[in-house]
Amino acid sequence: MFCTMSIGRTPTVPLRTAVLAATLAALLAGCGGGGGASPVTPPAPPPVVAQTVKLLPSGSTMLGNAPLTISAALDHSADVSWSLASGNPGSLSASSGASITYTPPATRVTAITPITLTATSAGVSRSLHLTLYPAPGSPGLSLIAGDLGGRSIQDGKGSAARFNEITAMAADTDGSMIVVDLEDSMLDIYPSQVPSTIRRVSPDGQVSTLYRPAFGHADGPSGQAKLGRVMALTVTADHGLFVLDNDTVNSYVRRIEADGSIATVATFSQDTRFSNSVKLTTDPLGGNLRLLTNFAVYALSGGKPVLLAGLEQGGEGSVDGPGNLARFTMIMDSISDSAGNIYMIDNFAIRKVTPSGATSTVAGVATSCGGVDGTGSVARFGRPDSLSLDSSGNLLVLDRDNCGGTRSGYQIRQVTSAGVVTTPSYGADPVNVYPPLTATTSRNRLLRVSSDNRIILASTGQLQIQQSTSSAALLAGLEGDSATERDGAGALARFMNPYLLAADLNGNLYVLDSAPAPGGYQLEAGGIHLRKISPDGQVSTIPVSSTLVANGMVSDNDGNLYISVRGPLGTLTGISPGGAILKITPQGSASILAGSQQTGTGTTPVDGNGSTAVFVRPTLLGIDKEGDLYVRDDNYFVTPSVSTIRKVSTQGMVSTVPALPADLGKAPDGYTYSADPARSVVYRSGADGSKTVVAGVLAQRGTRLGTLPGGLDRPQSIVATGPNSFALISGAAILRLVPSQ
Repeated sequence: MFCTMSIGRTPTVPLRTAVLAATLAALLAGCGGGGGASPVTPPAPPPVVAQTVKLLPSGSTMLGNAPLTISAALDHSADVSWSLASGNPGSLSASSGASITYTPPATRVTAITPITLTATSAGVSRSLHLTLYPAPGSPGLSLIAGDLGGRSIQDGKGSAARFNEITAMAADTDGSMIVVDLEDSMLDIYPSQVPSTIRRVSPDGQVSTLYRPAFGHADGPSGQAKLGRVMALTVTADHGLFVLDNDTVNSYVRRIEADGSIATVATFSQDTRFSNSVKLTTDPLGGNLRLLTNFAVYALSGGKPVLLAGLEQGGEGSVDGPGNLARFTMIMDSISDSAGNIYMIDNFAIRKVTPSGATSTVAGVATSCGGVDGTGSVARFGRPDSLSLDSSGNLLVLDRDNCGGTRSGYQIRQVTSAGVVTTPSYGADPVNVYPPLTATTSRNRLLRVSSDNRIILASTGQLQIQQSTSSAALLAGLEGDSATERDGAGALARFMNPYLLAADLNGNLYVLDSAPAPGGYQLEAGGIHLRKISPDGQVSTIPVSSTLVANGMVSDNDGNLYISVRGPLGTLTGISPGGAILKITPQGSASILAGSQQTGTGTTPVDGNGSTAVFVRPTLLGIDKEGDLYVRDDNYFVTPSVSTIRKVSTQGMVSTVPALPADLGKAPDGYTYSADPARSVVYRSGADGSKTVVAGVLAQRGTRLGTLPGGLDRPQSIVATGPNSFALISGAAILRLVPSQ
């Protein structure tokens, strides 16, 4: 529809002006005025963009008494107002502005205190959670939760002592026991070199180190002599020691004097060197040395082995007789009496070799096992491990009913000189039981009778005394009982194999624990074992449903926990791609933030939001100050394999980024702390590349609480729990570390 209008001309108004005025009037009145013209719709106003607020701390949100500056990052310019939650201690430098400074109270808090600070702009508010921490106290290591037992070499009395790997034990004439304690192999540098420590255990359980020389072979005084891997030892009447050791080149019989000096008695070349099964024995009075391999017994004459009984090559069997006519099935442990007779375990039998080399069977049958008391060949042994002589001249044999019998645990079988076998005492092997907390994680393997006629049993890391007919008591050492999970307070709690930690701002710790591998082709057990430690040390279990393996964990400022999961390791060809980032709220609600718990989802990483994103083998590395997560995604399904860095926003948006943020993982003091399980230490690294040990002693494994450096047992993970305090995993325990400044 068109409208027309007539414009008259007046003499006092120029034509052009009149036209413009009339046109303007017509437009203002609407086209056609009262003639039915439609109005013109004005343009729509621009859309209102909602404000977003991000708060950026200038430092850690874990505070002591140092101020913290907070800035507000806005989507569009507007005023910002700031407030501190009612009742929160401390003060703000201003109530408005782009940034403010929060200053803690002048007097440091005595308990962990949460602080909430809120910024508001254009009607939108965002809160930041801070935490004030008490003074950390003196530098040192202390227990938070778990078991302090473990394998290491530490002197001490009773349960305060530790053994690493007891491989041989002999009784001294003063009532004490001498043990060979093997150290860990010398890391990845010389894996075949296993240093030996000779230790004394007094009758009251005091453990002291007698000799801890460097690995190798060198005679000389204490401090200069070197010792290889000791396979056997025997004690002389004058408290001297004969040992059989191996330095990876040759085998040697060596004498260690009371002053620590070492002299080589005999050398065996690599062609004739003895295996780890060789035993060394000497008679208490004559001091005659005897060497026993699996199939033969040797005397030592002029530094050379002289065959006494049996036959090394082609001599396997069970035949009594003189010299090389005798045959042995599998010689195990041995002991000599004062007359020079040698008694030994030969598979399932107890055999005897006289000083002249005549061999006879005292009890049992070498090729037949059982658990039968009786005389001579009527008796049967199940799995005899070790033997010794008591003060009456009877043999005591550490045995087990491994042939279908009904007796469990260990038995101590007595064998008289006439071959009469009885079972006077027994006990439950101390394997993963509690209470008491002195339970061990390996069975008793050695039996010796002390000079004061006490029966001493040794597992890999602990000595016990047979206290009664049916039980043994701790003498020294403590392996621990952590092959299980148990909730409880502090030292009563148990972890199976803790390996990752996270901490929130409320003083809670989170521990990822793992079950043993199921065996077969499956190298890892699936499932998430998530434990929580409250500020008072109470350990509880948080159920999380997953068949995958958790391999990364962090907590944000709001108390949410994030865990990366991937498929368990199987055979190399059986690795399945896929993984996810799980989010667990402070209330325990679990959900998938990004990725999928369904493995086999793809061999190519895909960016995207939530479940549309694809991870190949994700490992969560850390969280930045804005709450964004960073993941290393390993792709072993391409050649060569590649790793990418993925960023996951708080809303689950996954993107690929070129590198990790420079300050990711830094502690509140600006340093980076890392645990080195191979060397059992914690390092502190600076931005300038400096690196120092703050806890533990290099290559000396074992948890030792108290003043630094203390001791650590293959620490797996470390996380900040305050401005100058940390939690870390040491063996099966969670420790608190306050480093020196």
